[in-house]
Amino acid sequence: MNGQSKSTEELTLQETQDYVVITLKETQYQLERLDQYRLFLEKQKNFMVGEILSSTEEKLVIRYHKEKGMQSLAQIGKGIDPYQRLVIAQKMGDLVGFLGSPVQPYLHPDNLFIFGEELRIAHRGFIQSVVPYVMEQSLFIKQYRALLLAILHPETDYRGLMEGISVFRDVFSKKIQEAGTINELHQLIGTRIVQQKNKRQTENFFVKKRKYMLYKWGMVIFIFLTSCFMGIVGDYQLKRIPTLERLSQAKALFIDEDYPGVLMMLQEDKIADLSESTRYILAVSSVHVATLADKQKRGILELLSKKASDDLVLYWVYIGKGDLEKALEVAKRSEDKPAILYVYTKLYDESQTKQQMESKKKQELRIEYKEAIEYYSDLVEGKFITD
Repeated sequence: MNGQSKSTEELTLQETQDYVVITLKETQYQLERLDQYRLFLEKQKNFMVGEILSSTEEKLVIRYHKEKGMQSLAQIGKGIDPYQRLVIAQKMGDLVGFLGSPVQPYLHPDNLFIFGEELRIAHRGFIQSVVPYVMEQSLFIKQYRALLLAILHPETDYRGLMEGISVFRDVFSKKIQEAGTINELHQLIGTRIVQQKNKRQTENFFVKKRKYMLYKWGMVIFIFLTSCFMGIVGDYQLKRIPTLERLSQAKALFIDEDYPGVLMMLQEDKIADLSESTRYILAVSSVHVATLADKQKRGILELLSKKASDDLVLYWVYIGKGDLEKALEVAKRSEDKPAILYVYTKLYDESQTKQQMESKKKQELRIEYKEAIEYYSDLVEGKFITD
């Protein structure tokens, strides 16, 4: 295979015109968990399509497909000016969304690509099964900070940035190097972009009426952007950071097999705001705490670990959140009779425990649910969920 091969302490990356090929050694993956990992190699937002070329006890080889026109951060950084590097550095904010997720992008300039105006990621790890493993926030910040500096200074050795041995003379780079939080890094980059944009406008200014009006409107836009930026920073600090911390805690609970804890931690989160991997964690946790026989649970978990349908995942997410009516809608839409039966049994149990419901209404619902249970019990003829 033609292409440039680059090794780091974590893995080996080889890039060609059409592909990025990653090779992991035997200590960097769990062979028995690759079926789950394959789910996260499909095309998703920000992720390139991947496929496992070979998997043995000695090594794992994964190939990611590049689209025409893609350029890695390492390639693009040396051909653009400092302002454009700042803009690209700001795009790396998309990576923060994976903090606390089971999926962990490999933070390296050779593994991250720009496609048009969007960020694309080649290799990504999975929980503690495939390198890079899910990392704590402090380690993520260290790598994220090194990545930003690598974009701003493409001539600097990335390993030196990771180890913190690279020294910068300019004040701005020193502030980046000393920043201790994600919010601080984003504020530094955003403020610098606004300053550089204003500087570029000023350098091109000529005192003529027509250009004066252009400059005047540029200042209006500058003030507007500054206000928007400060609003975004405030919103991020008040809302996004607590959400990321909560997702990180849910991930830790999932790894520790504290499935009731996962459900409690994500109880208030809207399903529409959850990533696909977080929904997967929620669905698996929901199955583990369900009132099912161990054999039935194993069957459902096996389906979820493979290429599960969106409806199956969504069904168990609604069950876990206690939204039984929504779960019933999904089950009926899928015409999954065992799943419908299971929801009706839970609705019947719930109707018996509701204290605030009027006795007449409670009795009507119990009759309705009981009739439905009898009807679907006859249809499934002893089958249940996974049979």
